[in-house]
Amino acid sequence: MRKTYICALALSVFGCNPAETIGPETTTTSQGDETATTSQGDETATTSQSDETATTSQGDETTTSETGETATCSCTGDPSSCCQQSGSRIRLKYRHGADGTKAFMGLYDSDLQTDCVVWPAADLVDRCIPNFTASAGYYADASCTTPIAVVGCYVGAAPKYVSFLPEADPNNPCAPPGYRVFPLAAEFMGAQTYQGSPGACNETQVASFQKRYLLGPEIAPADLVSFDVKVE
Repeated sequence: MRKTYICALALSVFGCNPAETIGPETTTTSQGDETATTSQGDETATTSQSDETATTSQGDETTTSETGETATCSCTGDPSSCCQQSGSRIRLKYRHGADGTKAFMGLYDSDLQTDCVVWPAADLVDRCIPNFTASAGYYADASCTTPIAVVGCYVGAAPKYVSFLPEADPNNPCAPPGYRVFPLAAEFMGAQTYQGSPGACNETQVASFQKRYLLGPEIAPADLVSFDVKVE
């Protein structure tokens, strides 16, 4: 009523059309796939940015691209570390905090049931090597033909496997040897420990906190999971 009255009063001066709407202005702007609607007065804004949907969570990350492809990967919290994922045998290992924190810890060989780390094996191929190491060169006999593992402190049950890094060939020091892997057998309870090599074998002493173990058959490098490097 008020608008009609004003238009009638001002018709002779301004030519007001009662059918016009005088009130909040509405503007629609489109930028790329972005749509924004703004109403002055009672302001309303709606924004849509492209059709892309992305959902990210620490730990196992799920990303949906605008093409609809979905990829799942595991992250350590450092964006440069994505995407990491478990394989059919080597599994990713995490620490879980009481507050929901999830932090990458290392690799786990589900067949050998032991932690492992990627090192060169005896064939000089990078493989997931059981990461409990011992010094090479200790023996159970005076001829230095029966190798044993001399291990230091550990928490809980004895490790299942031990890895040795043999000494480099003095004639070829630039070609370091790879790790050799053995299962630990029974604890060695012999009175003496020897060190050296056949023909140069000498009795030696080990620290009171160290334990000595006999070794099972060596694990062939091909029985360990290999790794290579790819640039993606």
